[in-house]
Amino acid sequence: MVDTLSVTAVDGLLSQARQLLGSMNPVQLDAALPTVPQAPDSWDSEAAGSAAQAAAHLGHDTDELRAAHQAVAAAIAEANEIARSAHTQLNAVENAWASDRAALDPAAGTDDNHAGILQSAQHHVREVTAVVQAAA
Repeated sequence: MVDTLSVTAVDGLLSQARQLLGSMNPVQLDAALPTVPQAPDSWDSEAAGSAAQAAAHLGHDTDELRAAHQAVAAAIAEANEIARSAHTQLNAVENAWASDRAALDPAAGTDDNHAGILQSAQHHVREVTAVVQAAA
C-alpha cells in the first residue's frame, strides 16, 4: 500500500509541476514602435518651430520607449528560455520516474521493491522540486 501511495504522490507532483510551469508556447512581443513624423524642409513659420520642438520631444519619448521595449524583449526571451529548460528537465524526470516505476513494480510486494520505490519516489520528488524552484 505504501508503494501505491508513493507512485500516486509522485505522479500528482509531476502533474502539479506541469501546471505551474505552464504551456510550452513562448511569449511573443509584437509591439511595433511608431516613427516620429518629420516636418517638411520648406516649412518655415512659428508653427514650424513648435512642430519641431514637439517632434524633438516625441523623438526623446520614442527613444525611451525603444529602450524599454528592448529590455522587455530581453526579459521575455530569458523567461522563454527558463520555461523551455524547465520543461526539458521535467520531461527527463518524468521519463526516469516512468523507467524506475517499470523496473521496480510496486505490486511485487518484496521489501527490496518497497524500498526501491520509496527511494526512487524521494529522489524524483527532490528533482521536481528543484526544477520548479530553479524556474521560479
